[in-house]
Amino acid sequence: MAASVGVQVSDEDRRNDESQSQPCRISEEVRDTPAKNAQKSNQNGKDSKPSTPRSKGQETFKKQEKTPKTPKGPSSVEDIKAKMQATIEKGGSLPKVEAKFINYVKNCFRMTDQEAIQDLWQWRKSL
Repeated sequence: MAASVGVQVSDEDRRNDESQSQPCRISEEVRDTPAKNAQKSNQNGKDSKPSTPRSKGQETFKKQEKTPKTPKGPSSVEDIKAKMQATIEKGGSLPKVEAKFINYVKNCFRMTDQEAIQDLWQWRKSL
């Protein structure tokens, strides 16, 4: 005599089991898709032929020359002083050590004139 176990199966579980046992219908378009993709792609998903010819790509690269930037002339000491003053008024600060100030002026304002840099340093000390 077999004893029945008290396991209850809900209607929802029965519906899920029934839906899983039925074969799914797949349209022909969906089945054909992997075959089409296999024909188009190569290993690593790349085509063996480039989309554009190399010679044409190299020609367009050579034609796209960069336009030269207009060289900015060295700003006058007065212009640089005005810019530094505006920086201070905005809440910024300027270097307080001479070596760091010289580096700041050389890099920020692209100035190489040592006399002008010393003039700016004297002005900076007076602030």
